[in-house]
Amino acid sequence: MPLRSNSLRPAEAPPSDRWMLLAIGGFALAYFALHQVSYRLAVTDSRLHAIWPAGGVSLAALLLLPRRHWPGMLACIFGIGSTTGLIEGKPVPVAIGFMAANVAESAAAAWLLCRVCGPEIKFDRVRQVLLLVLAAAALNAAFAFVGGGIAAWLYGDALVLSW
Repeated sequence: MPLRSNSLRPAEAPPSDRWMLLAIGGFALAYFALHQVSYRLAVTDSRLHAIWPAGGVSLAALLLLPRRHWPGMLACIFGIGSTTGLIEGKPVPVAIGFMAANVAESAAAAWLLCRVCGPEIKFDRVRQVLLLVLAAAALNAAFAFVGGGIAAWLYGDALVLSW
């Protein structure tokens, strides 16, 4: 390992692609499990979800990864979420539409947070925490409204009631 000129400790090497694949694989397993838990948290049988822990984990994963890995992570999130929706018995268009909205929401929130707070967010300042809350609330509402509106337009009110 190369040594830093002002220190006797070895320099930290950037994570290798192999490590990144292992990290994404571990995330994929955890994300799948959280999706299963999230479906169990539905309010009654209406399939409305007051909380969705998998969405927070997907945002955290994006914020922890370098931007060059975001497309792969977003594809992973979309694939796992769509598959889980199908396992739960959702029709294919509903599962894909639901995950398209979730992926867009996570990507938009991560982009906004990185744009305003910089690439290394530590949530050690009130501004960063407030922006996280605002991004989560506003973007979630916006994407849910647009996604629900498109679903109602394409599939009728019955889909919205089962969403």
